[in-house]
Amino acid sequence: MATGCLHSTHACREYMRLVRRFKKDYGPVRHIELGDVLETTCLRSGARGTRDEAEPLEHDLKTGIDWIREMEPSDWLLGNHDRRPYDLMDHPSAVVSELSKRLVEDMRGAAAAVKCRMHEAYDIETSWLTVANIDFGHGWMYNINALRDHVEMRGRNVVIAHLHTPHEFGGRNVGAPRGICVGTGADPRLMSYARRRRQTLTWAHGIAFGEYTDTQSTMHLISWRCEHGQREDPRWTIF
Repeated sequence: MATGCLHSTHACREYMRLVRRFKKDYGPVRHIELGDVLETTCLRSGARGTRDEAEPLEHDLKTGIDWIREMEPSDWLLGNHDRRPYDLMDHPSAVVSELSKRLVEDMRGAAAAVKCRMHEAYDIETSWLTVANIDFGHGWMYNINALRDHVEMRGRNVVIAHLHTPHEFGGRNVGAPRGICVGTGADPRLMSYARRRRQTLTWAHGIAFGEYTDTQSTMHLISWRCEHGQREDPRWTIF
């Protein structure tokens, strides 16, 4: 199974409950976390001098790390939000640099404790995890056709997060590779920076799941709307 874009302090509690239930019922041998487990608002490059610079880190980090410790994914592919501490480890300010190093060590420690393999690079060409005939990645491009563009760039089946809109798209390549975006685990109404964008109205929850051999695979998407604190029930059928 594959999940992604929890965004820590913006996480939807109903999404978390349903992912727990799904994993318990489905019993996957491999769980790939597609990144942006953390939010790291105050570390974004444009935060300086804005309200975002005051967003606390402690609860952000704890929520994300607790999710990793609880869900015990086999793989954690870092997203752009997860990578922010890494990018600041050589910051000229010792305060920023040392804090970033501590955050990275806490992330690594949480992953190691549950035998989760961290894929720490965030590179559009090399940061892909291949399982059978599917490439898993966080995602890099961001537009209405981004899933299609990821599929066509790779020329292979892909599963990503990043876009927050759960959907499927076929590539215009020989062999017709297919792409899946798992949406987001966050509640869109908690993400104030996106509340003026029309595309936010398509954001929803999702889980990708399937089976694989050494060379072949099947992958499916289930998705459902976020009810912003109200009970959610996608009524899926596993078996």
